[in-house]
Amino acid sequence: MKLRSPLLWFYLLVASLPFDRIPSLAVFDLSVRPSLVLAAIFIVMVAVQAPKFWWPTNLPMKLLYGFLGICALSAALSDYPAQALRITLYTAFVVAVALAVAQVARAVKPKPLLLAFVIPATVACLFGGYQFVGDLIGLPLTQTGLRWEYSGQVFGFPRIQAMSLEPLYFANYLLLPISILIAAGALIQRSWLLGVLFVTSLMLTLSRGGVGAMAVLGALWVALLLSRHLLRRAGVVVGVGALGVAITALILTFAVPALRELGGSLAPAPQPALEAYTDQVTSFEIGDKSVDRAYTRDMALQAFLERPLIGWGPGNFGQYISARNAKYPDTQTANNEPAELLAETGLAGLLVFAAFGIVLAVRAFITLRELTIAKEAVSWGVLIYLVAVAVQYYSFSTLYVVHIWVAIGLLLGIAYAKPNSKPSNV
Repeated sequence: MKLRSPLLWFYLLVASLPFDRIPSLAVFDLSVRPSLVLAAIFIVMVAVQAPKFWWPTNLPMKLLYGFLGICALSAALSDYPAQALRITLYTAFVVAVALAVAQVARAVKPKPLLLAFVIPATVACLFGGYQFVGDLIGLPLTQTGLRWEYSGQVFGFPRIQAMSLEPLYFANYLLLPISILIAAGALIQRSWLLGVLFVTSLMLTLSRGGVGAMAVLGALWVALLLSRHLLRRAGVVVGVGALGVAITALILTFAVPALRELGGSLAPAPQPALEAYTDQVTSFEIGDKSVDRAYTRDMALQAFLERPLIGWGPGNFGQYISARNAKYPDTQTANNEPAELLAETGLAGLLVFAAFGIVLAVRAFITLRELTIAKEAVSWGVLIYLVAVAVQYYSFSTLYVVHIWVAIGLLLGIAYAKPNSKPSNV
């Protein structure tokens, strides 16, 4: 594969996805990380060989551009246009990533794509395991790479975040290699241990949205496999998930007390680790205004009611809530993507973006439903992943996440490929 090949840079981009905090470099207000650099190079490579890659040739692309137009208009009319314009540009960048990925999607081969996901994901999970053990035996945060709020000082055991910005982003990322792994049938080809590692690592992020999304992802895969009469694969998916959950419970029950005692310097946990885990992962308290997520979600809906058409501007919800409650910084998010879209881009933004998602999903389903899983494994893996992401978006609200848009680009490219067309490198 030549250095100028967009496909090469695509695989490198995929391999860089879990490394969005370690390593990274702060340049002004921007955190420069490998995925951003490789994404920019990838876009340039695609643009050189297919300069019209950005041309809106299908309805989802037109809806995406419509959404960006609403973001730009909302930014221009916002109280803080500089911040709003910056977030709009971030969003435009990840849209460009998706459109570039769509150009190479038909040329992507399942095996190298699987390796590009699985190898880095394994490295990230092993590093997360080191964080977990290291924190419990008393290693300083400078050595584990954990942020304080995710250390064992909070819940009595650490929430692993690996190289990601937060545990919820790591959980969101892990859903993608898990889904690709299931799609490729690798769980029954001597790689089921990787599935257990990924599931256990996701469980240890203690991301409620991530755990819920993983349950949805697993249920969808089992339903699909059973509908294709692939009973053994469905059984392995259930078994791997159950084993990951069981290992997590054993770690919290037996390993955590032993490791904390070994560390010596850590304060006793306020309650048994498994009980603390269960309380946290099952406590949604939707109507409790004392819970931050419930409060920020309600404030986002209040912001929407005040400016219902095009909202307060992308990225400006933080300014809105900070001006009304000094407890919250001006970078605060709504922790709920639909609510944040309503607050920042109004009803126009939410409806257009929802229409994009629905049209793409329907087109993908129509394209894939007549095909075997083996032939369109990548497509099914990505489609089911994106459904799980939609579930997790109930609990976080960052739209410009690179790995999500890589998945969108893959689905877009395959769903709208010309019939009987031969895949190319561009």
